[in-house]
Amino acid sequence: MKKLFLIYCLFIIPSFVKAQNTTLDVVYLEHLKWQPKNKEKYSKEETALLIEAMNEKRPFLLTLNTNESVYRPIPKINNNEPTDGTSISFSSSSTYIFKDIKNNIYLSEESYPKKFIIKDSLQKFNWQILNETKKILGYFSKKATTTFDNYECIAWFAPDIEIKNGPDEFWGLPGLILNLEIKHKKADEIRIIEVESISKSQSPSILQETAKKKKGKTISKNEFQKIFDDFVKKEDEMLGGGVDTD
Repeated sequence: MKKLFLIYCLFIIPSFVKAQNTTLDVVYLEHLKWQPKNKEKYSKEETALLIEAMNEKRPFLLTLNTNESVYRPIPKINNNEPTDGTSISFSSSSTYIFKDIKNNIYLSEESYPKKFIIKDSLQKFNWQILNETKKILGYFSKKATTTFDNYECIAWFAPDIEIKNGPDEFWGLPGLILNLEIKHKKADEIRIIEVESISKSQSPSILQETAKKKKGKTISKNEFQKIFDDFVKKEDEMLGGGVDTD
């Protein structure tokens, strides 16, 4: 009886994601792995604080259907008692990232260095699907890799979840992207995105609501990147340091 129940569960787990017009809520956790090349740049205390902050897992919610998705941070409630010590925290500058795969539209609201609406075409990824496989949340998953804009990326996707989408701006594989490792070729850190849960959406209307949002100055990705790089460069010069924006 237990064996039959197990077989039934294996077939029922992915059944809701195969239904047509189903909207899903997928929770991801993001954090950074940091391996500083210039160890003399920071003191031991600064290094420990940075590593602790980067290792903190930040939750994000991806709401999606076959054609559209919204990726946004989940607010965390901090119940820790205030201390006199120094602490560091990282947060996403994006209020949301909206992708319309059918119409090749990327829409994002950025809050840093100031509020902008970014509207552009979707980033194209030249994925290479490998033979390596593993189970993630009970789903059969395949490995894929790609490079873009000085980044190297490893992805794990679930072919049984027939949605060519994923967290952040990533998409284009024949199945939902569950896990990602994104490494800049010149940076000291690796960005890790790992799936936490998958369920039917509790707020499917968020897709239509987000697509209509256009409050703020609308610019392209390239225009925003130039503004961001110039701002970081000026900020770093004020602090007396150097910055690599490649």
